[in-house]
Amino acid sequence: MNCYMCAREGRNQEAVAVCKYCSVGLCLDHLEADCAFSYPAPRYSCNHPSPSTPKQMTEGSVEQASDQKSSP
Repeated sequence: MNCYMCAREGRNQEAVAVCKYCSVGLCLDHLEADCAFSYPAPRYSCNHPSPSTPKQMTEGSVEQASDQKSSP
């Protein structure tokens, strides 16, 4: 299984864990980044974009898409 977040970025990285909320595979880097967002209260969701969300709908991709449309 490959890391879902890396795949969205166009990279191929092996997953070392599975998100318990959305079941996407995560590499060690994305797993550590996810753990850095720990809250004092229990979490009931994750920060990963849904696998059903088109890539253009993610925050960084929307900015890139609008930049491409405005350039001649």
